[in-house]
Amino acid sequence: MDGTDGRAGGLGEAIEHVLVTNDDGIGGHGLRAVADRLSTVVDVTVVAPEGNVSGVGRTRQRRISYEVTDTGYAVDGMPADCAAFGLRGLDSTPDAVVSGCNHGPNVGSYVLGQSGTVGAAVEAAWLDVPAVALSAYDPGSLLPRPEAEFCYAGAADVAASLLPALVESHRRESGADLLNVNVPVGRGEPVADDAPMRVTEPRDFYGTTVRDDDGDILFENYYGPQNRLAEDSPAPGELPPSSLPADSEQGALRDGAISVSPLSVPVAPVDCPVIDRAVEERNDRRERSVA
Repeated sequence: MDGTDGRAGGLGEAIEHVLVTNDDGIGGHGLRAVADRLSTVVDVTVVAPEGNVSGVGRTRQRRISYEVTDTGYAVDGMPADCAAFGLRGLDSTPDAVVSGCNHGPNVGSYVLGQSGTVGAAVEAAWLDVPAVALSAYDPGSLLPRPEAEFCYAGAADVAASLLPALVESHRRESGADLLNVNVPVGRGEPVADDAPMRVTEPRDFYGTTVRDDDGDILFENYYGPQNRLAEDSPAPGELPPSSLPADSEQGALRDGAISVSPLSVPVAPVDCPVIDRAVEERNDRRERSVA
């Protein structure tokens, strides 16, 4: 899909052209569902990695190559490269971006920094184009596996329904630059129509254990109680899923809900008196040394 297959105006006058990308690769089932859904109402351009590059965050490269395929532009690069190329390297600039649909959830502040799906959306937001980072989860086991057995049409519908509000919000001074959206999916048929939707926030659960594994170093990461959503009880020392706040992304997954987190860029500065004092003390020492 090269931007000529859609029917402009189906998402409102402000959205005529949408860029679709992902981190699972141009052959991803979730990407195909999103592109198919959006191309019924607007022009769609697909620019996606040629293969799976999950977990690379907002990594960028200085140089990429690409191949034009029946689906779109297959890029030898990262999701953020795809967003930048699709927004600055083609003949027209899309009005919005959808990154996904990822084959697994992306929830929590740590994971959002690690996710290629979210990384592409953040790159778009930095380039002043509103974006949806769209991810799918299996309410029973979190990860929809095997990916091909799940239906992503409901997730694609959710993204399409949120785009007009996102674009309107993005135009306002204090509006959202991107949405992080997680949608429940089922095998063979969509389940999102029956799921409640809630506005959420990413929370800060994270820890890691480092241990020796036959001479190699093995990292075992803990992303919060959502690690145990499909189990009857948490591991020793871990919080139970029941402890998750309802307005957190993780709590939405626990309840089988659609999670919508409005986010902004850039990273915000904070008022930090301790650092202010350290800077002042350093400058005082410098002034005394040259006196």
